[in-house]
Amino acid sequence: MVTKLIYLCILLCVLTFSFSFVILKRVTSTLDGLARNAIRSADSDEHVSLDTVNIRHVEFLNLARAFNKVLSKMRLRTDDLKEANENLQ
Repeated sequence: MVTKLIYLCILLCVLTFSFSFVILKRVTSTLDGLARNAIRSADSDEHVSLDTVNIRHVEFLNLARAFNKVLSKMRLRTDDLKEANENLQ
């Protein structure tokens, strides 16, 4: 009886670890994609935004949308500053 209980505990631990590993991989792959897109948009002078189509997690989708909104406002402010600078010259 005790050995069956031990085997059951071991099985539960293995299943829990496997399930945790799968969830971890799905979450980190989404974060890696967001990070790559953020770096690409920071390095580019073009108007690049984060891709929100393939994001399955609501929290990360909200984060990407907020980042795109901030990025858009920064571009507008930068364009306004460039225009004001040109008008001063």
